Amino acid sequence: MTDASDWSAWLREAENFEVLERAAASIYRQALRLGLPGHLLPCDDPWKLPPDKRADCIRELAGDLWVFLRERPPGWFERESFVVAAEKGERFLILRIAQEFLGYVKDRARTQAVDPRRALYRRLRQILHQEPSIAYRATSKGAFYALGAEAGTEMRLLDLSRENFADWGNPSGRVTLKDLDRRKSLLTLAELFWERACQALGTKGFVPVRDLARFIGLHYPGFSVPDPTPPAGGSGGAPERANEHEPWEESPGEAVVAGHRIRELAKQLVATWTPRQRCAFALHWGDGLTLEETAKRMGYKAAAGAAYPCRSAVESLRDFCLLWPGLSPPDLDERLFEAFVQEIATVCKSDGESRSWN
Repeated sequence: MTDASDWSAWLREAENFEVLERAAASIYRQALRLGLPGHLLPCDDPWKLPPDKRADCIRELAGDLWVFLRERPPGWFERESFVVAAEKGERFLILRIAQEFLGYVKDRARTQAVDPRRALYRRLRQILHQEPSIAYRATSKGAFYALGAEAGTEMRLLDLSRENFADWGNPSGRVTLKDLDRRKSLLTLAELFWERACQALGTKGFVPVRDLARFIGLHYPGFSVPDPTPPAGGSGGAPERANEHEPWEESPGEAVVAGHRIRELAKQLVATWTPRQRCAFALHWGDGLTLEETAKRMGYKAAAGAAYPCRSAVESLRDFCLLWPGLSPPDLDERLFEAFVQEIATVCKSDGESRSWN
C-alpha cells in the first residue's frame, strides 16, 4: 500500500475488517488504562460483558474505525506513517491504527463541556495539522501555522495581539455562513487570514491558530462547531467555580477547564485503579510516607511490596494527564498539577475499599 487509493481498496476488502476488530480491542484496552470517559466509545468495558455482547461492542468500534479511516484527507496515510506500519506487518498496522484513533478520541475528551469557540479552535488545529499544504507547529506557546511554501526553515512567530480583526474586512464574500462548517471553507479562511496577517505586519511567518479562531468568531458570530461529546454531569454549561482564587485561574486557555473539573477528573482516574493502588497512592503521595513506611502500613515486609502499586498508579496518572492542558507537557501548570495530585489522594482516602484492600 503506497497511496490513498491502495488504502481505499484495502478498506473495501471484507477480510481486513478482522484487522480493524483487533485494533478495536487494542483501543478498548488502552482506553481503560488511560481512564477515558466511557461514553466516548460504544461501550465502557467490553470485558465485563457476555461474550456475544462483547463481540458486538468490538465490532461496532471496528465500524467506527472503518469510517474514521475512510474520512481521512488526501495524503494522510502517507504522512502518518501507515505505509511503513503496513510494510512491517499486521501487528504494527494494528498498533498504528489504534494509536491514531486514540488520539482522535483523546481530542474529543479534551473538548467536552467547553464553549463553541474552543471546539472551533480544536477543529482548526486538526484540519491545519492534516493539510499537506500547511506548515503546522505546536509549541508551548500554542499552535501556529503558515502556508507551506512560505514557511521557510526559520519558525518566525507573528504577534497579532495589537491587531483589530474587525478592520481586516469581512470574509463572508469568500465563504458563506452556510458553508463554514466544511473543511475546505475553513482552509480557505486560514489561507486568507494568513495572507492578511503577513500583509498587516509586513513580514511572513507563523500565525497563531487561536487568532484565526478569533477572526472567524468575530466575522461569523452565529457559527459554532457542534461537539458530539456531552458535558459532564449532563446539565450543560460551564462547571461552577470552586472559589474566586484557584491557583490555575491565571493559566492560559484550556488549563482553566481542567482546573474547574479537578475533582471530577480525580474521581475519573481513581475509578480505574485497584484498591491496592489507591491505598499506596494515598499513603505515599497523600500522607508523604516513605516506601518502607507505606509497605509496612499495607502489611508488607519490604518496600518492594509498595513499589509496584505506587509505580503503576503514577504511570496511570502520567497517561491520564496527557489528555488535559495544564496537566500535560509542554503546558504543565505546576500549581494545577500539585492540586490535582492532592485531590487524587483525597479521593483515594475517601474510598473505604482502598483502606481495607487486603
